[in-house]
Amino acid sequence: MGPAAVKGAVIRSQLNGLDQLGLRAAVVQALPPRTRALVDSPPSLVEWVAIAHSFDIAKAVGALGADTVERFGRVGSERLLATSFRPVIQGIFSVFGSDPHTLLSRGDLVVRAGFRDVQFAYRKVSERSCECEVSVDGENVPLDYWRVWKATLVHTYSLCKREGTVQLIAPTEPSRARFAFEWA
Repeated sequence: MGPAAVKGAVIRSQLNGLDQLGLRAAVVQALPPRTRALVDSPPSLVEWVAIAHSFDIAKAVGALGADTVERFGRVGSERLLATSFRPVIQGIFSVFGSDPHTLLSRGDLVVRAGFRDVQFAYRKVSERSCECEVSVDGENVPLDYWRVWKATLVHTYSLCKREGTVQLIAPTEPSRARFAFEWA
């Protein structure tokens, strides 16, 4: 199948986040040439590109500080969730309801809409908590990329009209990380 990949919609949402936060110029300067070229000529929404480009963007944002990564993850993912992943999320909600367990237990369906060779696993802990593990086949994933995922996963609560927290437990190995969810 090849190296892990993201759809162009994921890259474009990251670029939109950079623009909304006024970070594009600073981040582009820190990118390796291969990713800078992709930023200059973004892929189509449905085109597959190597996930390494997304890693590069996350690392460059990470160099600006942990708070910046958090804001970037939230802002950048809002558009992605509202557009590219919306049909999948709406389908899940219309058939199964809009509880965090419902959405997260089907998170693999959402992930498949924008990621290739990325797995999402869910485990219920209690009525108001769960853990999810994300893994990227064959990749050494930078910590800042997992921080972006954490900020993205926080949107679970706004989508489900709940209040809650997401904690990045820790990367469990270079290609995988666990997240703990708790809600009211």
